[in-house]
Amino acid sequence: MAKIDSAWEQTLRAQPDAEVHAIVRTTSPPPDDPAEWQQRGLRLRHTFTLVPGVAVSGPARAVLKLLDEPWVVRVEPDREVRAL
Repeated sequence: MAKIDSAWEQTLRAQPDAEVHAIVRTTSPPPDDPAEWQQRGLRLRHTFTLVPGVAVSGPARAVLKLLDEPWVVRVEPDREVRAL
């Protein structure tokens, strides 16, 4: 399985400076130190405990760089969810 949906990857590559919100699923508990994410050009918004992952925000180019990390399983857009 690909680490990112191809359509979303194309959108990110077309607008590398766009501010995006992403969910990053990882193989093990991800770094939860905001400074580590700042070094990657991203802001840590939330650390998930049920499944290993984080919610981050930042420029599309920084999100795309996460695809090269071996500990990243999947990168998805973080969308607003509403209860019906």
